[in-house]
Amino acid sequence: MKRRLPDAARSYLNLQMYPDNGLAYNNLANVYHEGLFDFQGALRVHEIWLQRHPTDVDARANNAECAFSAGRFSDAALRAHELLGASELDAGSRAALRAIEIAALIAQQENDAAQRSMQELVDFVSAQPPISGRHGFGTAHFTSFRRTIDWPLPAPA
Repeated sequence: MKRRLPDAARSYLNLQMYPDNGLAYNNLANVYHEGLFDFQGALRVHEIWLQRHPTDVDARANNAECAFSAGRFSDAALRAHELLGASELDAGSRAALRAIEIAALIAQQENDAAQRSMQELVDFVSAQPPISGRHGFGTAHFTSFRRTIDWPLPAPA
């Protein structure tokens, strides 16, 4: 299967004929990012899409993730931070973007900014309503033990 992924990526070249087919663009980006581990390729696909659809919040979030995967930490932190203000984001996407921002800030050794962002993530997750489901665990269960983060994080043993 993996041997055919490059063929799958090439098959999407017909996107030039259908430049507004979001599903096809997303699938192509996933082939590059998740299948071929060609993070620059995935980033290029998202950037092409965003040229025509600059307000697509999902694509912008995926673009921030791809920038991080491609090692473009400054871009990833900036893109994630800009998106955190978007009212269209659900709680899960907001938390994921905050995590991308934190990781990108740490990668750039911007520890003070990372600490502030980490505390914002803890506060945000702590404020989420309980999630009902099979196990009855919500975010409050997982964050009730600690409301602040010790910084810097201790070195692994």
